[in-house]
Amino acid sequence: MKDSDTIKEGNNSHDEYINHRMAELKEILRKLAESFIKFLFAAHSGGILAIAALIKIQSSDFGIYHKAALTFFMIGLMTTAVLLLRMLFRMYSIDKAWNKNTDYWYEGSINWGELNQRDETLTQNDKVEFTLGGISFIVFLLGAVSGITAIW
Repeated sequence: MKDSDTIKEGNNSHDEYINHRMAELKEILRKLAESFIKFLFAAHSGGILAIAALIKIQSSDFGIYHKAALTFFMIGLMTTAVLLLRMLFRMYSIDKAWNKNTDYWYEGSINWGELNQRDETLTQNDKVEFTLGGISFIVFLLGAVSGITAIW
C-alpha cells in the first residue's frame, strides 16, 4: 500500500481534516461498490423476468404495450448500469486525486488553499450523472405504465 493510501499521522487541524476526508471518500467508495453489487443482483433477477415475459410471448399475443414495457426495462437497466459505473469510477478518481494532492501538500508542492481548490474542482456537480439518473427514472415510469396497461 502506498503512503498516500493510508491515514496520515499528525495532530494538527490540517491532518485531522485530511484524515476525515480520506475516511469519507473510502466510505463513499464502499457504499457505491455495494450499490453496484445490489444493482447487478436486481438486474439479473429483472432479466429473468424479461426472459419469462419473452417465453410468454411465444405462446400468446404480444401487444405493443408488452414490447414497450420490455424495451423501457432494458433501456432503464442500461442507463442505470452506466450511471452506477460512472459514479463508481468518478469517486475512485476523486479518491486517488485527493491522495495524490495530499502527498503534494505534505511535500510542500502546493498550499492548503490549492489543495482544497483542487478537491472542490473535482467534486463539482456532474450534469451527465444527473441526466442519466433522470432518464432512468423516466424510463422506469414509462415501463411501469406500459406494463400496467399491458396487464389490463
